[in-house]
Amino acid sequence: MSDPVVPIELPQTDHSTLIWVGIGFGALLLFAVLVEIIRRRANRRFRREAEWRVVEEILEEKALPEDARNAVRSLIKHHAPNEPVRAITTRQHFDRCVGEEMKALLAQGDLKRYGEAGIRLREIRKDLGLNYTPVGQRIYSTRELSSGQAIWISPVEEDPPRWFRTGVSSVDEGHFHVGLRNPKAKQLPSLNPGDEVRCRMWRQDDARYVFTASLDYVKGPPVTWAFRQVTELNRIQSRSYWRVPHDQDVVIGILNAPADGRATDVHFRRVVTKIRGRITNLSAGGFAAVIQQTLPRQVLLRVSLEIPEQEPVVVEARIVTVEPISGERHLLRAEYVGIEDETREVIAHYVMHRQQPESDAQQARKSPQE
Repeated sequence: MSDPVVPIELPQTDHSTLIWVGIGFGALLLFAVLVEIIRRRANRRFRREAEWRVVEEILEEKALPEDARNAVRSLIKHHAPNEPVRAITTRQHFDRCVGEEMKALLAQGDLKRYGEAGIRLREIRKDLGLNYTPVGQRIYSTRELSSGQAIWISPVEEDPPRWFRTGVSSVDEGHFHVGLRNPKAKQLPSLNPGDEVRCRMWRQDDARYVFTASLDYVKGPPVTWAFRQVTELNRIQSRSYWRVPHDQDVVIGILNAPADGRATDVHFRRVVTKIRGRITNLSAGGFAAVIQQTLPRQVLLRVSLEIPEQEPVVVEARIVTVEPISGERHLLRAEYVGIEDETREVIAHYVMHRQQPESDAQQARKSPQE
């Protein structure tokens, strides 16, 4: 007879132990997550507190009056609570905060308060040193306009439009103010508060812009129109590959211009005085420079251009325009006079070399997609 089969008994698994182990592990994981969340929140709080101390130091350094400081604090708390330092140290972030604040005030329908806030915030912008608009770069709103900027306006309802040439007289965060370039003009555009106008303008060393603006009020004499700030500008590039950026600090020599207007002896004329400036762009026909003072158009200029991998190039030029820009500076545009062919060729070669990468990129954008 065979031996009887004895069944093998397996050890019993204590499921309750596994459950408690799982619960303990989950509790530890949850605890670790909570600790990390608390740590991060504490770090953010400490960082914000540190940034607020920096903000107060900046306000103290800029010597802002107490009411202006309160306005800055309110602006940050409402529109940039997590980035207080960037809100008052970078133009882009300050612009965003101001835009949101003015939009909120406008939604309340109190145009008087809107206008007062616009003036107050503009003074704060100046005190913080954020009223600088880079030359040659595009703008994103009419808050970036400078006094003296020429703007052509026409009532929206007129078809075909009649264009009137105006100039920006002042800018605050709520409005930009324009008046006729010719105050003695017999014909004025028929505009009333609430009317909309077409606007077009050309920014030197940038592009053409077209936009629509709403008139809030009229004051004068002389007649000045206050248009509400516009944040939607249609930028139309007018020139392609005519000039290239060229950043160079330069000493500009001022020459007396010949009485007959000829430039045959311009190379032999002596410099009577000098001013400092910064060239912002260059072409085979002339250059643009930022200067700290205005100049009469009757004088001639002499500058030394630094062309990479070339000896400095000395050129003479006549003034085309001198226009005020932000920061109490002026943008000077000049065209060469009496320039030798070899010198122009050096400049033209440099400009063509700088243009080629952008030209290739534009051609790529224009090519059909595969």
